Amino acid sequence: MASAAESGWWRDYLLATDGREGHPVRVGALAEPPDEWLGAIAHGCGAALAPASNARCHARPAVTHRLVIGVGPSRGARARAPADDRDPVVQDSVRRSQENGGAEGSNTTG
Repeated sequence: MASAAESGWWRDYLLATDGREGHPVRVGALAEPPDEWLGAIAHGCGAALAPASNARCHARPAVTHRLVIGVGPSRGARARAPADDRDPVVQDSVRRSQENGGAEGSNTTG
């Protein structure tokens, strides 16, 4: 999930482009307001990096937020639908995050 290219630095931040060390970004869908992209995640259209505050401000029963370490300068959270845990693309993304210092935490949305 990503915002439109016109979002500039915000899109780059949420895609963690500065910490990818040349690894390409794979964008499955474009979405703008939080409700739109969280809805897309809840429907299995992808995963996304989001500010940690989204776990509190935009909680949804069908979306799990996880702490991601190494996305700077602030903390980010990985948001995905619990059903996506079986998706090989999501599994690969989680594995890469964990290999780079990320930690899978508990569901902060309840």
